[in-house]
This record gives sequence, structure tokens and C-alpha cells, in this order.
Amino acid sequence: MAQELGTALEGCVLDDHQTPLAVLYERGKLVHDQLESGSSTQGDVRSAASSLKECKLAIDRLALFSRNEDKDDIATGDLKFLLVPFYLGEVLLQLQAADRKIMVNGAKQEFKQFLSICDNLELLSALDQQAFHREGPTDANTKRMEKIAHFKRDKEIKTRLAAIEAKEKGTKKDFGEGEDTGEVDYSEDDRETWMLRIEMAASASLGHLEMIETELQILASTPPPDERREPPGPTPEQMMVTAALRDATRTLQGGLQGERDRIRGEVFRPTHHLPTMTVEQFGEQEYKEMMGRTQKEGEMRAKQAARDAARTQEQKEHDELMKARYWDDFKDDNPRGHGNSKLRPCG
Repeated sequence: MAQELGTALEGCVLDDHQTPLAVLYERGKLVHDQLESGSSTQGDVRSAASSLKECKLAIDRLALFSRNEDKDDIATGDLKFLLVPFYLGEVLLQLQAADRKIMVNGAKQEFKQFLSICDNLELLSALDQQAFHREGPTDANTKRMEKIAHFKRDKEIKTRLAAIEAKEKGTKKDFGEGEDTGEVDYSEDDRETWMLRIEMAASASLGHLEMIETELQILASTPPPDERREPPGPTPEQMMVTAALRDATRTLQGGLQGERDRIRGEVFRPTHHLPTMTVEQFGEQEYKEMMGRTQKEGEMRAKQAARDAARTQEQKEHDELMKARYWDDFKDDNPRGHGNSKLRPCG
């Protein structure tokens, strides 16, 4: 498996052993952190996998961790290197290859190795330790309860990490960065931070292993890439018939499309007349009509004033007299209450 995985990563492995361990770690972790945002390319993922692979080999060469040690014997600055197999497993799951099964099995091996190291150093919680050593299938109720417990614990860890980060920012703001002496002075909060991150990674590794088993079952039922055959293409006669049917269909649809669109447009039309103008346009029209009426009334008043000025006093008195006579004749022809039928008795 290791040989197949090395062949898949061939061309990107760093062959020099002069690169510092911290640099290899930071190279791989940088791309790992970018995986969630989706900003990394396959070239970046392959380079990160190679850096983490070389970092893992360097850790083995330096014998950084021993089976005879426990978690209290590990220096705070070395705790982050425990996460290298976990980071490598997650990067391998994102790496595209011709044979997906190689990458999935490689990631499975890395997650198991990470959990085994954490178990040996007594870094696993009671729940994770029980799930890691369990053999055989698990019932649905147990899986559900474990997922709920993991979710609650991850939430508590994230809250604690946020509190530690806020505390560190406040300390730097109050006391400054301090003098750089070349040596890193780790505090209890730094050690707790790495312990919490390792616990979250262990919980995530168990979830990855569960999904890997499901993916391996799917891949087992899929034929290898060299045995997958493309379906035979259509014969020339079939292509000619298909083209003729396509042309006939387009011709038929072209004639019916206009009628179809017209009928479709009339199906859901409203039962009332739709407005032909906006409220602003109607207001402008009313304003123009009002101005026209005002202008005409002004012209009529001017003409009436001109006619009144041209008439003599005798003509005005004559018109007043004729108007009074006409009104008297109208009252004689139409007695008061004559037009109201309710005031007349019924026959």
C-alpha cells in the first residue's frame, strides 16, 4: 500500500532531507487549512501531501515520539507534530487519482495510525477509545448517541479554544509582543490548545473511518478503470434516421410554436382590463388637461369681459329684463312641486 501511494505521489516528493521539520509541517498545514475554503488546486493538494509525507518520515527518523512515553513527557512545541498523520489523511481524501481506492486506503491507514498513537499516549477520550477498539458493526441507536456526544464535545472544545484565543489577544494587547530571544516560551494555555485540537482530530478521524468504509464498499462493486468500456456509438444509418427525425420535429414545432404561445398566453389572462399607463403618466395627463381647462376658462372670461365692456347700459338693462321674464314664464309653466310624483296623491 505504501509503495502504491508513493507511486501516486511520484514527482512531487521532496528528495532532500535538509528541509527543516517545521517548514515541512507548515507547508502541508497551509494547504490543509485551505481545503475547506476550496481555494487550493490539485497541484497544491499533491504538494501538501508530499510535504506531510516527508514530514512524517522526518519524525520517524528523529524518533520524536516513543512508545515508552506518555502525553506528559512530550514537549508542548512537539504536540503539533502528532497531527501530521491526521492532516495527511484528510489531504489524501481530497487528492484525485486514476485509482481512487489507493488514496482512500492510504487515508484509512493514516487515520488508524493517528488514532493508535493517540491511544498509546492516552490522548483519546473514553468515548473515542471505546469506538476505536470496538469490533464488528454498531447498531443505529449507538451510532446516533455517539454522534450527539461528539457534537456536544466538539462544541465545547470550540468554545474553549475561542476563549483561549481571546485571552491571548488581550494579553498581547496589554503587555505587547515582548522581546524576541529566539526561544518560544509556551504557556499552559498553549498546551491545552494543542490537546483540544488533538481531541477534535481524533473525533474527526473516527468519522472519516466510518465514511471510508462506506466508500470502499462502493468502490469494491465498481469495475477497475481499464475494464470500463464505453458503450458502442450509433451506426451511420441510425445517425441519418436521428437527423431526419430531428429536422422533422423542428419543422413541426416551428409551425405549432406560435399557436402554442398564443394559447398559453390566454390561459391565465386576467378578467379585467390591465392598466395602460403608470400612475405618474396618468398624473401628468391630468395635469395637462387641468392646465388646458384653466386656459380655456381664462379666455372665455376675457371674451365675456370684452363683450360686457362693448355693451351700453340700456342693453344691459334690457338683457336683465328679458332674463327675469324668461324666469317668470318658466315658473308659470312648472309650478312648485309639479315634478315630484311623491307629493301627488295616488289615483
